[in-house]
Amino acid sequence: MVVAGLVAGLACWAGAASHQGVHPGFTRLLGAGLNVVATALLVLGIGAVVVALAPRLAAPAVYAVVIWSLILGLLTSMVDSVRWLDHLSLFHYMALAPADDPRPATPALTLLAALALAGVAIFLYDRRDLRTA
Repeated sequence: MVVAGLVAGLACWAGAASHQGVHPGFTRLLGAGLNVVATALLVLGIGAVVVALAPRLAAPAVYAVVIWSLILGLLTSMVDSVRWLDHLSLFHYMALAPADDPRPATPALTLLAALALAGVAIFLYDRRDLRTA
């Protein structure tokens, strides 16, 4: 995922730099590409926990988390009375890079949560009743 984030940032920089007069900043766009990695790893951690509990529900659960976050982001940007729901979206905790500078604490806490979910998934998966043939 880190490589994908770096490639995305590099591709954005190359696309923006190919136009006349646009100088987006190489490191700024690499940072923007890396900005999504922590959230992606958190979603992967959620998926890993669901795989350990109910493997057939893993893909729908991951899609549900992402779609839920997208819908909440859209809804809370249009309706002020439900703005508090924005905290339930994973995208609320991502910086709007490259326009905003990411705060280092937010991705660090997100990575910590992803690591905790990975640990829970390993624990749960180890306790499953899988048998070899």
